[in-house]
Amino acid sequence: MAYRVLIVDDCKLIRKIFEDAVENSDRYVLTGSVGSAEEALELCRRQQMDIVLMDVVMGSGMDGITATGELKKLRPDIKILLVTSMFEVTYIRRARETGVDSFWHKEVQQ
Repeated sequence: MAYRVLIVDDCKLIRKIFEDAVENSDRYVLTGSVGSAEEALELCRRQQMDIVLMDVVMGSGMDGITATGELKKLRPDIKILLVTSMFEVTYIRRARETGVDSFWHKEVQQ
């Protein structure tokens, strides 16, 4: 069984990197890739997802931590992996409280 993956990031380049990784795997299938938490919630209402890779801070609208709480209410069994380039302990604590399953740090160099 392949795990169905949704990618949520406001940066198209980051989404593309994750999309390529998922598409090149036999264990995962890309079910969606969107630029906002609101789009992710709408997609999860219509389709079954197993894993969500989601940015913590997005340009506008709902942040990834708030979206995690909403997604877990909608689908408690979904696995949510939050991804951010800003490493702050407060994010980790808040994320755990909302039900996040893993927290990944993406290193971005200028």
